[in-house]
Amino acid sequence: MATLDDVKAYLASIHVPAGTYSDAVLLQVIATEQAQQAHKCHTIRPPDMLEALSRRVQVNLAKRGLPLGVIEQTDDRGRAFMPTFDPEIRRLEAPYRKLVVG
Repeated sequence: MATLDDVKAYLASIHVPAGTYSDAVLLQVIATEQAQQAHKCHTIRPPDMLEALSRRVQVNLAKRGLPLGVIEQTDDRGRAFMPTFDPEIRRLEAPYRKLVVG
């Protein structure tokens, strides 16, 4: 189970400035993403699941500024869309994913 300090350390490691998000926002996102992870995976084992959860929190926070998932670009390519699934999260959670049959 991830703590606020775990997530803050992860965000710092990927150069998200401290204080960008309040503790209340981080705690809400951690709770949301832990629930989603528990729904998708049959177990939550550190450290790989902690890494996946921290990444889930970071992706959630990054997408908050993009409610439609669209990034406007100034070059001739037009609009770019945020991917629906993060391949790194899927890789870290793959051994623990619930297999839905039927």
